[in-house]
Amino acid sequence: MALIELIQQGQPEAAFALLEQNPELADEVGADGVSAAMLALYYGMRDLADQISSQKSSLSIFEAAAFGRIVALEKGLTDANKESFSSDGFQPLHLAAFFGRQEALKVLLASRVKLDTLSDNGLGVAPLHSALANGHESIARELVYEGADVNLASKSDWTPLHYAAHLGNKPLALFLKEHGAIPRPGPEGKTPKDVALEKGFSEVAEVL
Repeated sequence: MALIELIQQGQPEAAFALLEQNPELADEVGADGVSAAMLALYYGMRDLADQISSQKSSLSIFEAAAFGRIVALEKGLTDANKESFSSDGFQPLHLAAFFGRQEALKVLLASRVKLDTLSDNGLGVAPLHSALANGHESIARELVYEGADVNLASKSDWTPLHYAAHLGNKPLALFLKEHGAIPRPGPEGKTPKDVALEKGFSEVAEVL
């Protein structure tokens, strides 16, 4: 059985065993172009993902950003690929933001990448949305300080304030408002305040 199949079936122990017997499988890539390392990371199998990535013959720019491998990121980063899209539609900045890789984020920001590009997939999220979706407040703040659009909506019409409301993060909601975020309606006409109330975050709703 292929390494990717074991990951998809939620069998990290079996995947570890297979990888030990067949180290070359670390370079396995699925039919959709997503590597075994990235797939394990997406599935929340952090230990397995780290093991696979450490055994790969080389890391793509996307893997380097997602795993926070700074040497590989700096070595592979070029003007041509710093804003390229992975097979599943994300740029390096999206991945660094989503997985909370602070140092990788700094490297990418130093290369002056665009901050507000939406992912080229069904999610249609910007790096700021990516950071907020996974609860990485410090990265979200850094992106805002760098000039990320605090009112940019995702493909599902969620703004950064909708994400902050969903997290129940009052300081973050206030921070976004201080930087110009407007609590406008999103999907089904729901405002960030509506989202906060639905989640039971009354204190957050008060500032929205």
